[in-house]
Amino acid sequence: MLDNTDRPGLEERYEVATATSDLGMDTRDGAPRKAADILAAAALSDEGGIGTSLLRLHTEWTRAAPRRFTEEMVSAHAARLPARQGRPDIKRARTELLFAHAGAVRLAAERLHGRARIMERLTEWAVLHAIDPAIVGPTLTYWLSPTCPMCDGHGKRRIEGTPVLGAICNHCHGSRMRIAPDGSGKLLQYIADCIAVGRSKTYKRLSP
Repeated sequence: MLDNTDRPGLEERYEVATATSDLGMDTRDGAPRKAADILAAAALSDEGGIGTSLLRLHTEWTRAAPRRFTEEMVSAHAARLPARQGRPDIKRARTELLFAHAGAVRLAAERLHGRARIMERLTEWAVLHAIDPAIVGPTLTYWLSPTCPMCDGHGKRRIEGTPVLGAICNHCHGSRMRIAPDGSGKLLQYIADCIAVGRSKTYKRLSP
C-alpha cells in the first residue's frame, strides 16, 4: 500500500533497476542516473531505518503476488460443486476461492526474501510502543496486499464476460480495500512514515 502522490516514479524506477543486467555507473557531472545509481542511493538511504527496505519488499511482492481469481474461475468452480436448489452454488464457490486466495497471499508474503529483517525491526518498534507483536505479520501482509480480492479494487463487481461493473462489492462495501487487521493503525502509519523518510533520502542522493 504505497502512496505515490508526493513523488511519483521512484518505485517504478527501482523496480526496473532491480531487473536490469547493466549495473555500470556514469560518474560524469550531469550524466543521467542509471540503475546502479538508484540501487546504491536506496541502499545508502536505509542507514538507521527501513524505508527503502520496505520499498524493496514491495518490489519483491509485485513479482510474487498470486493472481486474483476471476468471475470465470468462480463459475468454473461452482460447476464442480453440488448444485444448490438446482443451480450452481456461486456464493459457495466465490467464498471458497476467496479463502484460498487469502491463504495464497499469506504464504507468498511470508516467503519473501526481505521479510525477516523488516519483521524484526517492526516487532521491536511495536514492543517499544506497547503494540501486540502478534499483529506485525498480518499488518505487513495487509500493507503488501490491501486491495479487495473480490472486486480487484474497483469497489463494484465486474459482470462476467464483460468489462462492465455492476453492483457495489458486498465484500468491501465499495471501499476497494480489505479490512485492515485490528489494532494495525499505528503500525501502518509507522510504515508510511518510514517509506516517506526513505524516499526523501533517496531523492536527495539522486539529486545533482
